[in-house]
Amino acid sequence: MIKIPERFVELARQDVDGVADWVAGFPDLARGYLARWDCELEGEVGAGGVAIVIPVRSPYGPAVIKISPPHPGNADEHQALRLWNGDGAVRLLDCDPEGFALLLERVGDRQLDVGVDEGITIGGELSARLAVPAPDGMNRLADTTAEWEHQLHDDHRAAGFPLTGRVFGAALETVRDLGEDRTATMMHGDLHQGNILHFEPDPPLRSRPGRDRLVVGPEPP
Repeated sequence: MIKIPERFVELARQDVDGVADWVAGFPDLARGYLARWDCELEGEVGAGGVAIVIPVRSPYGPAVIKISPPHPGNADEHQALRLWNGDGAVRLLDCDPEGFALLLERVGDRQLDVGVDEGITIGGELSARLAVPAPDGMNRLADTTAEWEHQLHDDHRAAGFPLTGRVFGAALETVRDLGEDRTATMMHGDLHQGNILHFEPDPPLRSRPGRDRLVVGPEPP
């Protein structure tokens, strides 16, 4: 039985971003991908900020099916995962880009248990591994600079204008300066310590001696 996580039930109740119809059709959508990829449900369905994640037993072994409501921010995820090919990120096993559905290796939920300084070091190392030349056709952050400026103004207004003019002006200047950078480097857009997981495959595959493979997981907690 496919149970919709409470977070998405609430989003549907509020019809956030028009997601109500998508949530209503999700059980049938999920069953379709289970059949398409010859998978069996194996565990409790979960949810993160932007997707529902279904643990499954697949022909490749333990996996998850990650399905997102259609959104431009998720459109390039399959390309990035395919390019990284398991080096620093969860491995892509199959995908349906038009349906915003991914079949991913299952890495569990063992997060980093280290201090802040070590966590920053690990995150920096992982970020460097994930910084690779971007393929043609991917969305660029530079193309969204105007949207960021509008969002900064809207958020500042909604918060009651807590920042001084000098600080807010510096934030706008940073967005404008960095927005002009057309460097064609692909990086992870949500890399933080809570998103980095330990993963010990079977047979073991280590990124370096003495440490479990560290990967960016399929969905932030």
